[in-house]
Amino acid sequence: MTFPNIPNITPLISVNGAQTVPLLLSSIALEELALAHLMNAEAEKLQFILGTLPGAGIALSPAEVSVADLLEVNSSIQRTLRDVIKKEMLLEFKLETVIDHLVPIAAFPAPMLLEQQTFNFTGEVVTTTVPAGATTATIRAIGAAGGIGSSANGLGASIQGDFQVTPGDTLSILVGQQGQTGSSSPGNSNGGGGGGSFVWRGDGPVTPANLLVAAGGGGGASSVVGNAGVNASLTSNGTAGNPGGNGGSGGRGGSSAAFSAGGGAGILPSPLGDGGSFEGEGGQSIFNGGAGGAGINDSNGSFGGGGGGGVAEGGGAGGFSGGGAGGNEEFIGGGGGGGSQNNGTNQVNTAGAGIGNGQVTISFFGFQE
Repeated sequence: MTFPNIPNITPLISVNGAQTVPLLLSSIALEELALAHLMNAEAEKLQFILGTLPGAGIALSPAEVSVADLLEVNSSIQRTLRDVIKKEMLLEFKLETVIDHLVPIAAFPAPMLLEQQTFNFTGEVVTTTVPAGATTATIRAIGAAGGIGSSANGLGASIQGDFQVTPGDTLSILVGQQGQTGSSSPGNSNGGGGGGSFVWRGDGPVTPANLLVAAGGGGGASSVVGNAGVNASLTSNGTAGNPGGNGGSGGRGGSSAAFSAGGGAGILPSPLGDGGSFEGEGGQSIFNGGAGGAGINDSNGSFGGGGGGGVAEGGGAGGFSGGGAGGNEEFIGGGGGGGSQNNGTNQVNTAGAGIGNGQVTISFFGFQE
């Protein structure tokens, strides 16, 4: 006799004691529902043979039912009902066992904080491994602010959510950099777009499917005091420049306009995710690395997809979708803010939280092994 071969189950199913109770109760309920359907079918069988089943529309063959036919059907129903009763007894034992364990399971310790990791701007994508015993992670990403200038600069978003995780899995982290400040004219300055901050599953490029959180960056300041950079959006769409190019949508980069700065980048692969370019260079798609676009007079966009500033205009910010470039052929404008995306539960999303470089904090919860 050989040993049974248990197949490999990937990904690993991780369920704690408290999570098994609703699964067991659900399985009992589904089995009871199946038995109810069987009993209903047997009742309809009896109605059919007696000619009392409404709407049957099927002629009996033979046309007349004998007493022997009735007794045979009755015997068949009895056998089925005996099997149903046996199954009901097993389900009762199963339910009693679950109820007996409810009290100790209810006292099962709540998941505890196993490890908290904080990631600051480094200029590259870094990875971390889910620790042993972890079942959930609370992830907070803060987008970077736009570059400082004569006007106010846009600020980054804070995006927080809870996610199911599996020990040993890899998470990738990109932390955005604040946009750079350039000198547009003596006494005046403008800034490049701020970079978004992102966390996704796996060690490959980010995609809409593997993304966990994206916190948009803030738009770069302009040299005109009244035309400020725009804060990051809490929706997935980037905002338009103030005034300037349109914000991106659906993971696309923000657009540029005539005589504008560069637009911010989104997460889609190039060229869809790249920011538009005119005076300033658009930010690079996050999928392709998220480099900032070059700006005029050092008003460079920053890591995380920030667009470069123009002669006096602010660059658009990076995010899930890029912010629009600041400025057009008529007006000098601040850069648009990047879009944000939260694919987690228990969301806490806050606008105007990122005042410098971005940051990512990951708190792993679970049970010590």
